[in-house]
Amino acid sequence: LFQIPGADILKRHPEYVVYGLLACNGAVFLAWKSPRGFGRQLYRYGLLHKDAQFNKWQMIGSAFSHQEFWHLAINMFVLYQFGGSLIRWVGAQNFLEMYLDSAAISSLGSIAFPVLLNRFTSLVVLNNVPSLGASGAIFSLFGAFSYLAPYARLSLFFIPLPIGAWYGFLLTMGYNGLGMGFNWGRTDYAGHFAGCAAGILFGYIFAEKAKRAREQRRIQTYRVF
Repeated sequence: LFQIPGADILKRHPEYVVYGLLACNGAVFLAWKSPRGFGRQLYRYGLLHKDAQFNKWQMIGSAFSHQEFWHLAINMFVLYQFGGSLIRWVGAQNFLEMYLDSAAISSLGSIAFPVLLNRFTSLVVLNNVPSLGASGAIFSLFGAFSYLAPYARLSLFFIPLPIGAWYGFLLTMGYNGLGMGFNWGRTDYAGHFAGCAAGILFGYIFAEKAKRAREQRRIQTYRVF
């Protein structure tokens, strides 16, 4: 994508990638509500099925799919809030790679956790309910942001929180972990937890890249003088 002629604008204005993700999610939401009948395609590619109807494209497609406006609004609000800062730190290409990879990792966690739980424990978890939503990828953004800026101050719907970003993130990750164990409601906690883990991984990768870049600049400066 970033090698296409004219794509340099995304490097000069990385926020356009965030706007593009917002637009894609909005377009899929409108497709769900459209009377023109996109239901067949969306059912095949916009839902993460955990049975014979599964196909690999659902691991990405479901992360752009929302059927309720509140679900879309919350995810897009968080994407805009964290994505705008994170993409300026890591660059457009790194950001988009992380977002799409995290979407796939979240889908994998959603599929794998119940299977592993049924395989290695005496618990029986039914896993035939399809999943959808960008939440797993959004949690990865939160995780990477918090890893890189652990003391950043956060607000919950404009109410300041008394803890830094890293501790806030760990609380949400712990909540998702408990949700996996106790199977609360219809939320796909396994996908959320996998997204959180992906966020920590990418935060570490980005921090190491920045560290190596600083070291390289220091060496070059030393050679010049």
